[in-house]
Order: sequence, then structure tokens, then C-alpha cells
Amino acid sequence: MSSELAVLTSRYEFRERLWGQRILALYQSGRQSEALAAYQDVHRLLDENLGIEPGAALRALHEQVLRSDPALDCPAAQPVAGPVPRQLPPAVGAFTGRAAELAWLDEMVAAADMTVAALVGTAGMGKTALAVHWAHRVASRFPGGQLFVDLHGHGTHEPAAPIEVLTSFLRALGMPSERIPTDVETATATYRSMLAGRRVLVILDNAGSAEQVRPLLPGDPDCLTIITSRRQLTGLVALDGARVCVVRGLTPQDTSQLLTRLLGADRADAEPVAVAELGDVCAHLPLALRLAAARVAGAEGSIADYVSGLATAQTLDLLAVDDEPRTVRAVFELHWVGWRLPRLEGWESCPHRGSTPKSCVIAPSRWCSTCVRKLEARPGRSPGWPTGSACIARRCAHGYGRRKLMRVSVRAPHRATRSGSPSWSGRIVSCAGRTRF
Repeated sequence: MSSELAVLTSRYEFRERLWGQRILALYQSGRQSEALAAYQDVHRLLDENLGIEPGAALRALHEQVLRSDPALDCPAAQPVAGPVPRQLPPAVGAFTGRAAELAWLDEMVAAADMTVAALVGTAGMGKTALAVHWAHRVASRFPGGQLFVDLHGHGTHEPAAPIEVLTSFLRALGMPSERIPTDVETATATYRSMLAGRRVLVILDNAGSAEQVRPLLPGDPDCLTIITSRRQLTGLVALDGARVCVVRGLTPQDTSQLLTRLLGADRADAEPVAVAELGDVCAHLPLALRLAAARVAGAEGSIADYVSGLATAQTLDLLAVDDEPRTVRAVFELHWVGWRLPRLEGWESCPHRGSTPKSCVIAPSRWCSTCVRKLEARPGRSPGWPTGSACIARRCAHGYGRRKLMRVSVRAPHRATRSGSPSWSGRIVSCAGRTRF
């Protein structure tokens, strides 16, 4: 701009307004000495050719430049107006417990250097419900909006491709569809540019891998990304500075409070022992507890009768409701896909293996600590499994045992899929005859 004004002042050398614009442009470009020199040029030009001094407006501008008047500074750039996305799904009703996890998330917001936080844990632990509940609590602290996406990293759907998610996010941020890039690198750069200067909360739910997540991370330090996953996402921790919180089952006290809220205080208080047993049978797993409470609330009979039926059942169908596809069986089927191990190397020589029923290969009644560590070290497996999960619990210094909920699952009868091949439970049982312990 200052160079263009220099051309104009040379062409129209007696127009003080153009000289003023040139002096101001030079000053606002950080070239104060050149601005003062330009004033001396116009002062000399007017004096030598017309015998006059510059007008009052030009003299006042000269004084402002001399004392670096803040009034001459460029006005702060205004943020580009655009839609503010509010994509959070509804918060789950009767949310209970999770005080430690909520406090941890609050710390992530307060930490100036923290931009990526991950909630990881076994299927059905309520990671999404926790993230969404917390996000609604702090939504006002992210005036730039909230973005949410289910990445389908674990499930029957194909995992969401980063370019698909970026396209959706860019559209939500106000970019016309015809301008959205079609390659991941350019779309990521555009996405981060649009988030620059905005305080946005991004929730990436059900992530399958660090590679799926990484292009979706904002670049602005004022943004916060919350990821939920069944995997540990160690790549994000190592390379992207993410912090991880392992989400485990509810405490017995929180389990009792949740069931009381779901079943009603009168009914729960009438059978406190049965309520405690129901929580134990469901391994304090939020999904199992909610589905069990729905079955109890809609059925005749006592809570104790339902618990007795569930504890002795040969199927997990008692933890399902008619209009809800997310059953405990379905969750466990997806969760166990990566754990079908016909033979665990080193099991035969394990000194703590004890006697293990041949009716179960994947979830025997006792695991030794050494073998558990071998399972957890397998790449790409779910975090915290088997330890700390809904599947097994530590029983002694050297070993673990199956929780009651898994005792139901491994007794599930052989089933066949629509294609005629054995289901996950059938394959577990069919492996038993070929595996030595």
C-alpha cells in the first residue's frame, strides 16, 4: 500500500490527503523513520513551490507519529464471523459417580500446555457418557463451539476416514462444500486454520488408532481435544503429548447409587442385598447396569429373582432390551474379536496356572500375572484388558479370576452366525478341545 501511495504522491504532489495516507501507511507498517522522512518531503515541497506549510491535519499527524500515538495503531483484526458448531449429543440421564475422572478432565482444561486428553478403557465402561457429560458442563468455556464425531473405531461400521471427518467439520465451521479440499493434508491445514484464534472443544469418540485421530487434532493451543478409545493410543502420548486416563468400572457405592436412581429409591431400598448382588454380577459395568435396570423395571418379580436368573443363565440375553442394539453380548463380541487365542505361549510352563476348566480358553477361571502381562503387551489390543476391566479381577498376588459377568458369557451356548460359522462364544468353546493347560 505504501509503495502505491508513493506513486500517487509523485503524480499528485500537492494533494496533502494522499501524503497523509502514505505517512500513516508507513507508520503502521513499522517504518516510523520513513514516515517522518515523507513528512519532511511534503513540507519542503510545499514551502519551495507554494511558500506554505502543510495543513493542520497533516501537522497533527506528524506530531502523532513523532510521539508514537497509540491511536495510530492498526485496529485489532476482528474474527471472521461464522457458524458456531454445537454438536454435542444429549447427556446421559442419571449420570452417577466418576468424580475422579471429572476432576482429571477439569485439570486438563486448566493446564495451559495440555491440548489432547484420552479416556481409554474396556467396552461398556461409559467413556462416551463421561466425555459428553463433562463437555456439557464446560461448554460455556469454549465459545468457539464444540465438535463431536463417532469415529467407529470399534464396531460393525467401517472406521471413519479422516477426510470424511474433516469434510464434516469444515462444513460445520462454515466452509462451502465446493471449497473443501479433497486430500487429507490440505484439509487438515485448512481445518487448523479455521480453528486458529477460536477456543473449540473437539470430542473424537470411539477412536481406533492414533493414525485415525492425528489429522483431526487442532493446532491452536486454546483448543482441547477429548478422545475416547478402547486402545491405549500410546502413539499420541509419545508423539503428540496426549494425557491418558483409564476408565474403570464404577465403585460399589456409585453402582448402588446408580441402580437406586434407575430403579427408584423405594424398590432399591426394599432389596439392598439384591441391588448389591446385581452390581457385582454386572461387574459394575455402566452399560450392563443400565440394561439390567431396564429389564428389572419392566418386569414382574423381585430384583433378587432377576439376579438369580442372571447369575445362573446360560446366555447374556437377560442383559438386553428389545429396542436397544447395544447389548452386553454385542459389546463383548466386538471386544473379544482381538482376543481369540487358541493357544497362549508359555501358559503350559506357567507355575501359577492352577487348574483351568477346559470349557473356556479365552477367559479361564484363573490367569497368572505373567500371562496377563503377555496378553496386555500384544500390539493393538484393548487397554486395561484383562486387568482392571469388566472381564477379570486380581484374586491374589500371582493371578486373576473371571468376574461373574464373564462366567455368564463363557457359558453361553454354541451359536452360529448368519453365514453358518460359529459365533465368538462357539469358537471359544470349540478351541477348548485342542488346547492343553
